[in-house]
Amino acid sequence: AEALIKGRFAPDARVTIRDLAQSLGTSVTPVRDAILRLIQDEALVQKSAREVRVPIITLERYREIRQIRLKLEGLAAREAALKATARDIERLRDLIARNESAITGRNWTEALELNQTFHFALADIGDMVVLRGILNRLWLQMG
Repeated sequence: AEALIKGRFAPDARVTIRDLAQSLGTSVTPVRDAILRLIQDEALVQKSAREVRVPIITLERYREIRQIRLKLEGLAAREAALKATARDIERLRDLIARNESAITGRNWTEALELNQTFHFALADIGDMVVLRGILNRLWLQMG
């Protein structure tokens, strides 16, 4: 799931249970279960009984998800602002500084990861567990 969120799989890439299990050093059963959950979350698409792929996101779907994220992440930011401790604020500032540094250095993988961490931190600080799950699903679909 984390690799999908971070865009480590190209659109339309084929995902195989056996290859993933080998790369993760685990058996096929937990990988199969994870793939089924990711299909339910619309982060993967099952083309046939033996073929699972990373979906190709259309511009319309991307815009819809972005619009939803703007509203929900705004809610997370509001709640975080109401509940954040000094330590939370320092953590967010650190994430922003590291993200800006990654962007300046053109380290896009790190920048994307820090951006995602920042947005999820807002929901965590705001103590919005349900919202965190919804955001995770949306990020999975956009990865």
